[in-house]
Formats: sequence, structure tokens, C-alpha cells
Amino acid sequence: MRYILLFACFWIASSAVCDVLTDSRDVSPSLLQKFHFTSKLDLTRQSSGVAEQAPIDFVYCWAGEETQQSIKEGDLPSAKDVTTASGVVRDASVGDLTTDHVEGFGFNEMQLSLRSLQLYAPWFNKVYLLVNGPSKVPSWAADDPRVEMVDRCGLFPKQSDCPTKNSAACESVGHLVPGLKEQFVFMMDDVIFVDRVVPSDFFSADGKPLLTSIVKDGVWRDLYGGKNHPSGPDMPPAHMPVRLDYFAHKPLPLLVNFCHTVEGEFPEWFSFVRSHKLRFTCCDASVYDNGLEEEFHRIYPAMLFKYGAGVNPQPSEPDSMCNCDDPPCIEQHLLSKKTKTVVVQNCHTASAWNKSLHVLLDHMKRSTSSSSAQGLASVSNE
Repeated sequence: MRYILLFACFWIASSAVCDVLTDSRDVSPSLLQKFHFTSKLDLTRQSSGVAEQAPIDFVYCWAGEETQQSIKEGDLPSAKDVTTASGVVRDASVGDLTTDHVEGFGFNEMQLSLRSLQLYAPWFNKVYLLVNGPSKVPSWAADDPRVEMVDRCGLFPKQSDCPTKNSAACESVGHLVPGLKEQFVFMMDDVIFVDRVVPSDFFSADGKPLLTSIVKDGVWRDLYGGKNHPSGPDMPPAHMPVRLDYFAHKPLPLLVNFCHTVEGEFPEWFSFVRSHKLRFTCCDASVYDNGLEEEFHRIYPAMLFKYGAGVNPQPSEPDSMCNCDDPPCIEQHLLSKKTKTVVVQNCHTASAWNKSLHVLLDHMKRSTSSSSAQGLASVSNE
């Protein structure tokens, strides 16, 4: 409960940061009354430095507040307790973490991810949260008018393809959000900003997306194993994009026109991906598994490089992935001046999440108080 209260304190008003006593081990009402806030942060695009930049939106695919809040403070459901949409109760051998990824269970990591975006990238234009069905902006984000909920089912050309639990299917329609700016960044809710970022961290001076890691000719591969893919009831089309061999778990800068170009070249494949209600394992859409073959964080960087539409980053930010039960891993990455984001994944127990949450909140509190509100606002001056 202490960490949840700390989180609530940190979230109070999207433009304020709690100044918490570092040696406090108990958050009581009396202590909460002693919290004071830094000057109100300027979360708008006021400075000429950023105003002259093209506006940049951020897009998340999210399981939604209901799925996240139903967990509350307890551990996530075991695999044996989950019933799929088809009515099949999964055996415990499926694995709890596989179930978490497929079902979208979590501890509302989105709240922390979005808060970190507001703190370290206050210049962003809008954030779109793509969910299944109509939804209101969560109470913890309602004070920022730039946060908008999007019924992703309205983006699918075929209504029968949604609702969906497949993150790749959601990513396949991300560029179809009405009003989405030409430059946008695909996010995941377990990606947490831990240092200030500016538009040049995502796009080159001439507006091209920076690739999530260094890409070279020939490092991509055919989807589903190419001609050697297994047989099954759900066979992919012959004409498909390529993907990277590895998964760069980072913010993914993109261009709306580029995404339309890729879909225009591979329309059958986009329809194929959107038809999968679960993360797809080739070549049977009924398989319940954490399939990553169709994840666009592997596909779009390869296609950006292949089309000459993206630029290799110089230098490339190192991968900063940590398991939820490994706070020392998070602390180690926070020591690096090159680290802009940290990924906290595979959270299954409340105790593990709370420990990781505490490390990240302490870091945010220290970094924002040391640089002061003026320092954060100065992000918009670069």
C-alpha cells in the first residue's frame, strides 16, 4: 500500500511533482499533508525551440483500465484461472507470464509510463490510448487534455476483427487514428522514460524516424520462417514484409505516410494480421501463446531501413530491459547517462511490481527535484 500511495502522490496533477522525504517508510495522512509541490511545470509547446518542430504524437495499444484495475493490489491470475474468449480454460502449463501477455494483465504500468512521458517529454502534442471499445480517459490522466482514448475497433476495416487481444493487430491500425500527426511514436506501456528526451531523439533534422537500433543490409529475415514456415490451418499470404531478427523494446518513431505505404504494398498481409484475435503463432491462430512474429516493433524498423525512410541512430541507446523481480537491474541502467528509457517486463506479483515501482519513483523524484521544475520545462527550449 505504501508504494501505491507514493504513486498516487507522484501522480497528483500532471504538472506537479511531490517532494517526498527520502527516509520516509510510512505514508500517513499527516505526512501526505506535508507534501509540497514544485512550481507548475509547463506541459505545453510554448517555446519557439519546440514550436518550430513538427508536432509529434504518441500512440499506445492498451488492454484498458478495466483489465488492469481488476487486479488491484493482488497478484495476477494464474494461467489455470483464465478462460479464453472461446470458453477454454487454460491449463497451468501454459505459463502465467504467457497468460499475462496474451490477456493484457498488469499493474497499470500505463499510468507510470504516461506520467514519465509528461515529465521527460512535456513537448509532446497528443497521446492516443487505443483500447477495445468506447472508454473514458482514466481519472489519473483526465487533467491533461492531450490524452485521448480511441476505440480501436473503429479503426479496423473489418468489424469482425475487433475486439482483439492481439497487440500486433492493434499496431496494424495505429496509423489510422483520425487526426494523427505525420510524425508519431509507437509506445508500449512497460516502457518508462527516465531522462529528458527531445524531438531529435526520435526524428532526424530532415524529419526521418530514427531506427530503434543499428540496422544493416541483410540483417532482416522473412516472416514466419519464409518458405520453410510450418503448415497449418492459417497460412500467411505469399507477399509479406520483412522483420528484424531481434526485438528492440523501445519507443518506435514512425511516419503516417510511411505506414500507409507499407500497408499499400502488403494489403493482404495487414488483413491477415488483423484477423488474429490473439498473438499469432504460425500457422494456427487458435494457439494460445505469446507469439512475437508479427510485432511491428520488429517489422517497421526493417522496412524503414529497406525503403530508405529511416536513419540509424548515432549513437544507439542500449537496450534497458529488466524483469520486474530484478530492481538491481533497473538501478544499474539508471546509472548510465545513455539510458533514456527502462523497460520493466514480466510482472506477475504485486510485491515484485511494487519494488520496481519504488526504484523508478525514487529516481524520478530525485531527477526532477535536482533539475527543478525549471530544468524540466527547459526540455522545450532545445
